[in-house]
Amino acid sequence: MKNRTILCSHLALEGIPYNIGKKLGDHYTQDADFIAFMGSPFMGQARRSDEATKQIMASFDRYCPHLNEEMQGFADAVHIDPMHIAFYFSYIIHPPHCSQVAILPKGSKDGKLYHGRNYDFGWDEPPVLLTVKSTESYAHIGFSLQLFGRYDGMNEKGLCVSTASSQCMPTLKEEGFVFPGVVRSLLDGCADVKEAEALLASIPISDCRNFLLSDASGRVTIVECHHSQKVIETVQNKSYAISMDHNQAEPFKKLNLTYPVSSKVRGIAARRYFDSQPKMGLDDLKALLDLEYPKGLHMPYYHQGMGTMWSIVFDPSDLSAHVRFGSNRNPWHVITLDTPATDYPSTFHSKDTHEDIYAPVHIHTDRP
Repeated sequence: MKNRTILCSHLALEGIPYNIGKKLGDHYTQDADFIAFMGSPFMGQARRSDEATKQIMASFDRYCPHLNEEMQGFADAVHIDPMHIAFYFSYIIHPPHCSQVAILPKGSKDGKLYHGRNYDFGWDEPPVLLTVKSTESYAHIGFSLQLFGRYDGMNEKGLCVSTASSQCMPTLKEEGFVFPGVVRSLLDGCADVKEAEALLASIPISDCRNFLLSDASGRVTIVECHHSQKVIETVQNKSYAISMDHNQAEPFKKLNLTYPVSSKVRGIAARRYFDSQPKMGLDDLKALLDLEYPKGLHMPYYHQGMGTMWSIVFDPSDLSAHVRFGSNRNPWHVITLDTPATDYPSTFHSKDTHEDIYAPVHIHTDRP
């Protein structure tokens, strides 16, 4: 077994968008390697022309107003050209491996909705949880990607958003957003699932991604995207919802797509867990996220690129996020929109697996 202790961070920022970006820059001003990364093309891509970057900025202005101002503040604080910020170049993302589930009020012990997810990847990038209270958008809490995008989150209105990839290493052929910009747009501008559905239907997406949406009313929707093709399915008359690293919508099965076999195993495990008891609560959902693969959703294979970097359960009824950083031996923390910034040194315990957890299987195989 290999172990690491990683400093996981929670930053809390508020103000006008420019000042929020400047505060982010001030926080990282001594981290020369990170600043160099944030001012360079992403993953070895060629630098975009200024005209192409301006077109991307215009898209952000339309779908996520004021995000450009936040990035301008960051650029000014760390003295880089805002046109060169990595987030403008991140239109190719290595797909992480995620599990996302929800307990609907019908299947909840206390009648409340709970929205949970694990983010599984390698352990080279320390998790950063951000609380942002902007004067120009809904306040939200969520894990950041390149500071300005979000992997997941919940906003002050109780809208919860998480994602999972839906194809093994897709080729992005269409113009549009990838998931970090989409999640940020949803959290900043949508008050509930209905508004989020409308935005997802209109926003151009180049990604292959599954979105799990929920809100304080108990409404849950799964949106599956294969580039510009989207299927929006409201979860009705069910006790729970499950979305893993593959499409489940019928229109996508004819495309003969592939996904990692571990996604199917996790989906089966989640369904068996939910079906094993008539009602579940917050602690039951945490237990599922903590239960180790293949019986549960926790992935301990960090040095092989598939370890649970964080688990999170959103409770939109009281706007709390229950967060566990790293391994399932670590404690859970309750974080709200008013929780002050804190660092969380966390241990990550990595195991070897002799199973090919990345083995591709086809989408038309049995549905988990």
